[in-house]
Amino acid sequence: MSVREAGAASGLVNTAHQLGSALGLGLLVALSASSGAGAPDPATALADHTSTAITGGSVLLAIALVLALVLIVPSELTTRRASRRAAASPDDAADDREPDVRGQPVQPALT
Repeated sequence: MSVREAGAASGLVNTAHQLGSALGLGLLVALSASSGAGAPDPATALADHTSTAITGGSVLLAIALVLALVLIVPSELTTRRASRRAAASPDDAADDREPDVRGQPVQPALT
């Protein structure tokens, strides 16, 4: 990735954060305002508004978690596996490995 692409990606991430927070807050306010209208006293109405907003925020958080697990984690695992395969090529000799603190070659971990 070039520096120019990194700057564009950073701008896109910042814009997504700004839009996401504004839209999320607007959605939670709209949900909260629609609840508690028939409450007999102001304390009950406030409790209904707050409960609805917290429940809506929890739902949005759960949706974000599912999206992250579906979209981000698989690509990250694929990238890590590819880098491990590239690092552990079969033509590496034991003497080419980095020595540990005692000066002995480090044995690769079995995965």
